Amino acid sequence: MPRKKAASEAGSEPSTQPVKKFKPNPEENSKMESSTRRSLRTRSYDENNVGNQPTAQSKKVAEAAINQPRRTVLQAAEAKPATRGSGFVVKTPSPKNSCPLELSVQVTPCDILERQPALPSSKESASRKRKVKISPKSIEKRTKLNPTGSPTSSLEEFQTISYSKKHSEDMSSGENSVHSTDATHTDVVDANVLDNLKTKYEAAISQHRVSGHSSLAGLPEQLPALNADPLFTRPVVKLHKVDIEVGASVSVMTYNILADCHLQTHSSQYSYTSDAHLSLDYRGYRIIEEIKHLDCDVVCLQEVDDFFYEKSLRPAMKMLGYEGVFYRRKGDGYAEGASTFYRSSTYTLDSQHACSYAQLADQDIDKSEHSEETKQLLRQHVNKEAVLLTCKLRHKRTDKLVVIGNTHLTWTKFTALDISCMQMCYAFKEMDRLSEHGEIPMVLAGDFNTRNTDPGYQLALEGYLNDASLKTLQQLRTVTYADGTERALVDLLWCAFQHPARNIASSYFTIMGKEPAKTSINFVMNSAVDYMWSNNVQPVSVTQTNSICHEMPNIIFPSDHLSLQATYAF
Repeated sequence: MPRKKAASEAGSEPSTQPVKKFKPNPEENSKMESSTRRSLRTRSYDENNVGNQPTAQSKKVAEAAINQPRRTVLQAAEAKPATRGSGFVVKTPSPKNSCPLELSVQVTPCDILERQPALPSSKESASRKRKVKISPKSIEKRTKLNPTGSPTSSLEEFQTISYSKKHSEDMSSGENSVHSTDATHTDVVDANVLDNLKTKYEAAISQHRVSGHSSLAGLPEQLPALNADPLFTRPVVKLHKVDIEVGASVSVMTYNILADCHLQTHSSQYSYTSDAHLSLDYRGYRIIEEIKHLDCDVVCLQEVDDFFYEKSLRPAMKMLGYEGVFYRRKGDGYAEGASTFYRSSTYTLDSQHACSYAQLADQDIDKSEHSEETKQLLRQHVNKEAVLLTCKLRHKRTDKLVVIGNTHLTWTKFTALDISCMQMCYAFKEMDRLSEHGEIPMVLAGDFNTRNTDPGYQLALEGYLNDASLKTLQQLRTVTYADGTERALVDLLWCAFQHPARNIASSYFTIMGKEPAKTSINFVMNSAVDYMWSNNVQPVSVTQTNSICHEMPNIIFPSDHLSLQATYAF
């Protein structure tokens, strides 16, 4: 302040001191060139300046930044206080009367690492006091169409469509639909949606008590206390040796939430659980509570019902500070798809992309030199619906990009390993392309319906099939010609069994030294099939999975899959 005052006073009278001439000094010039290089490397320059040359002020900023001692992720974890999206805070076990969202479990020797929950903003608090109902007509009025009348593909003009009319049209036509609820979307949601979900949840609990349905042996008849509920007491294990500078971080959750359409189709197979605990009112509330508890920046969900997404999930996630996109599966008779939500206070959506693996396979089949008969047989064989939804997110504080992939591969009861392996390959091909061949950090998560002993798992890590995996796939002669000749898919479409992505790492294997023992148990599944893969990011921590030995869903677990969660620094 004194310097500014002196400058203002001196401005009234011209200075009479002689101007000093600049004398070149080789030593100073060398320092200036070094400073310029450092400032350019740290992007501390004036982008409005011609040629992006560093200014005097930016040089000082760059010098100050470079002279600062390096901080690792673990050092940043010890810093207090931590803000949402900017780091981590190591917390001690919460008292018994603490909020369920801040529950932690003391585990030795594992370290507990939890994200610091942020208080709602004043705008969010005000919005929760308002209750505005959405009608299908109001949503349709806000639907933006291009001059031809078809939905536009630009980010700002993506739409949220009412389930009652448009979704039924999509199901009848069998077409894919991608819905986006980004920050530019202007519709409002019921501010009491979370309370309404809780009311339905409590009604389902009362219904279970009246029904007298007994739980499986070993499971409680009633939910345990919050500090003993397995859904909210999973320890978080962090990597102890991380030698990278603190930049941006992203916590990602993946969860197959069991679409209600699948549950209703196979209702007799879930007879081990009461109807009340199978109801979407009960399961949906538990799922959203688990999402709140894990408090991730990005949430990747599979098997999301159209109706549940539109009426409950999207409004609830919006109230929790998330925006999201939804990609619906096509043609298989089920009204469900994949949905990815991101925390709007930390990230913005740069772009989104959705595709079907069958479509990608068709492109390779068309390029092949096979006869038309072989091409037709290949198309019929690979026409298994599976989805990949990707979002390119920009970190608001650091302006860094990260590509998040959310996928659900075809369930074949482990009998069509060639199909799951091929779809795995296409997933990594697309992620490699969208991440600009590894230049942009990427995370691929979801339900891969693949065991860690299957060829698809080995292909994901190495990019090609080793001898054992190749031999396994060549024994699957699943393409049958009219004359009875049988051929293996891997021999006919070799390009679909190698991907260019390199340095792929499994997040749980990196942190824990092994994959989870099981991520799904139901009437046909008892394996680990959910994974989180990454490239060009450093896995920092993962949330341990529960030890499960009972079929799901049940009174404790609202889906037949467990959720996975990992945090990355990049």
